[in-house]
Amino acid sequence: MYKATRLANGDFGNAVNLGPEINTSGNELFPRISPDGKIYFSSDGHPGFGKLDLFVAEQKRRAAGWSKT
Repeated sequence: MYKATRLANGDFGNAVNLGPEINTSGNELFPRISPDGKIYFSSDGHPGFGKLDLFVAEQKRRAAGWSKT
């Protein structure tokens, strides 16, 4: 998954990969952002889990980046 910032003119800035904490070699699908800024998504790239389990990612407060919760 990637993120992009919406610019003042309505365009989007460059896409930024959310990194290996979120992205796997599998498929991350159906991302939705909640009002509190968390990203809910399905992934089939975590061995030992079933297909398309639901995950939540939230932006780290003190450091740049995202983490699964």
